[in-house]
Amino acid sequence: MQRIRNFLVIVIFAWLVGACIKQPEYSVIPQISWGSLNFVAGTFPNPDTLIIKFNFKDGDGDLGLASVDTERPDGKYVNPWYGVYDTTNINNFGYVTDGDYTHLSQYGNNLKYIDYKIRKTNFPGFSMPDTLNCVNWEISKNVGNKTDTLFIYQNLAAYTINVDIYTRRLLTDPYVYYDPAKNDCLPNEFRGTFPDLSNNRQVSPIDGTLTYKFVYLAFGLKFRLQYLKFDITVMDRAGHVSNTLEKSDVVI
Repeated sequence: MQRIRNFLVIVIFAWLVGACIKQPEYSVIPQISWGSLNFVAGTFPNPDTLIIKFNFKDGDGDLGLASVDTERPDGKYVNPWYGVYDTTNINNFGYVTDGDYTHLSQYGNNLKYIDYKIRKTNFPGFSMPDTLNCVNWEISKNVGNKTDTLFIYQNLAAYTINVDIYTRRLLTDPYVYYDPAKNDCLPNEFRGTFPDLSNNRQVSPIDGTLTYKFVYLAFGLKFRLQYLKFDITVMDRAGHVSNTLEKSDVVI
């Protein structure tokens, strides 16, 4: 059953602008620091909410995505990408951002999706993952009741915030990474996207506080009677990954 998930963002800006005010000098690599982490249990049928609050600084202001980014024709900030090849020249291997057969021709003639049946084909310079998994393969239902298992590439540029969760039963146990791809078949389960934080796309330093709400059905039930560790990072549009915020031994 599909879980209920969404992401809500509240942003408080601290701008330093104007010719007479000296702007701060921040690194173009985002820097984040703790505010707080809180868990709010939902009452059925309402989902649980994980609320993460942190401060941010960025030297060129390229934090967050706007519609102008997600609608780019090159699909730089779209996930996933679908593997395709040219039936007339197998050396022409690449990716498209649409898994619908009826739209494939818009990317060029003679293209075909890489499906699981042809995974052992020798694509030059590329090793095709052989094992079925939720990271590299997607079951796509296309027009005409045609169903295929298509090769996909996880484009992490589509996400601006990532939360890694580690669990342990006892305080003396080592932490073990909770892999959402293996456990829930949802590789991007704890990733999300917040809006563009810049001032009309100006290249200038920004800082402020961001509150990220992760809404999840039965999150508390999934991790009950466990100690949790959260590792949180953000990524800017240039692909710079921030420092990691860590919160250990959280019980929800």
